Amino acid sequence: MKKPILVSGICGRIGGKVAELVAGAPDLALAGGVEREGHPVAGSELSVGEARVRVARGFEDGVPEAELLVDFSVPEALEAVLRFCTGRGTALVCGTTGHSPKQTEMMRRASEDIAVLFSPNMSLGITVLNKLLPEVVRSLGPECDVELIEKHHRAKKDSPSGTALRLAATLAEACGGGKTLEVKYGREPGKQERKSGQLLIHSVRAGDIVGEHTVVTALRGERIEIKHVAESRDCFAHGTLAAVRFLLGRPPGWYTMEDVVSRPAG
Repeated sequence: MKKPILVSGICGRIGGKVAELVAGAPDLALAGGVEREGHPVAGSELSVGEARVRVARGFEDGVPEAELLVDFSVPEALEAVLRFCTGRGTALVCGTTGHSPKQTEMMRRASEDIAVLFSPNMSLGITVLNKLLPEVVRSLGPECDVELIEKHHRAKKDSPSGTALRLAATLAEACGGGKTLEVKYGREPGKQERKSGQLLIHSVRAGDIVGEHTVVTALRGERIEIKHVAESRDCFAHGTLAAVRFLLGRPPGWYTMEDVVSRPAG
């Protein structure tokens, strides 16, 4: 029997692609979508592949039952998303970016009651990269300089990207030689040498770049650059589908994409 799935932010670029994949999956069924009050499609029906589903006006407008909600909306909607999911016992896969630390803590508290999988980047490639980085930088030793360059389209609002912050946290802990590196954003103008014990993130916003993250590790006389390029947003949607299949049937708890690539689907 197909598992019913809801998509919040169903008219967005990634939410729409996720809905399309769910609608065409042999083991999943697209139960419906959710958009903010005032959205031109909210309250009407939407064709997704061969399916035709209703798009609710927020979470107070007759949202159908489902086993799992995929959220690609906005951080401001998180409280309503969590209230809906905990109230119905619906599992949550959240790929929305730009949450505050307080909002992330809200999700962690909700994971005591429902299964929550949160990731600022649903790409399987980025997830594997994040798993590999500690081995690379630890092998190079504490004398290794590390910097991170992230590039995205000109309309992206949050900076640095959630993915850059996630990679930076992994790197800062792994290559600090027992101490966590200080993470800084950009380089201040002027004449000054690079300080040790720091990890710098540089953000680029231009054109229609989907997503590019480059980790630069350098010793005297040599360097290693590790790059992940999202060629299209399809990689985020396909990673989300893997997360959905992984999370279905899981007990309440906090899950990440690292769990998805480490363990088989439930």
